Amino acid sequence: MKSLILLSCVILSSLTASAQFYPGNLTFKSGEHIFGFFEFDKDEAVNYAETEDSEQFRAIPAEKVDKVEISVGEDYQKYVYYEAPFSIRFDNEMAIRLRLFRVISEGPKAMLLDYFPSKALVMTIGQSIFMLYVKKPEDPMPVMMSFAYTTSFNRVRENSYYDDLKYRRQFFSDFAVEYFADCPSLVSKIKSKELGERKSVDIVNYYNSNCQ
Repeated sequence: MKSLILLSCVILSSLTASAQFYPGNLTFKSGEHIFGFFEFDKDEAVNYAETEDSEQFRAIPAEKVDKVEISVGEDYQKYVYYEAPFSIRFDNEMAIRLRLFRVISEGPKAMLLDYFPSKALVMTIGQSIFMLYVKKPEDPMPVMMSFAYTTSFNRVRENSYYDDLKYRRQFFSDFAVEYFADCPSLVSKIKSKELGERKSVDIVNYYNSNCQ
């Protein structure tokens, strides 16, 4: 009983003026749902407040969360946690751990995700990075696809923000031709440079819409 009381003291915190909570719902891995207001504590937890006027929030550990769906202005956004690597050298075996992803698009063939690393890394390199990941249903974890530099540290943004980012990756075509090898028409567009790393979002949308 004492341990439960102590745990409650640890995970209940006061709201601060800088906290930005968004209305939505959270689905636990158990299947349970809760509705309220949510803020993301990087990869570690989702902060939950029952109402917009709540003076305290509860931190829900990431490993218990299946997905979080929120409203940002008029935008619907979905966030999920996956075990995944992160490396600006695109080493898919490096630093594998649980990470928070925003779902940009999802279809029958693949899901497109974006990841925003810790502010500590951002401050080290002097810019904010968004890493795009792609995940097929059969993939054990998301695969790094390309990245973009930005000038903002905010994790949650309106959907339109992502449209003009200039995604990049060295040797992108080699990766993409291999990863999307089951779709010859897409491979042809990648090889001809009609679709390259800067159109990473379009590539995954094409894969879902035109490949069997």
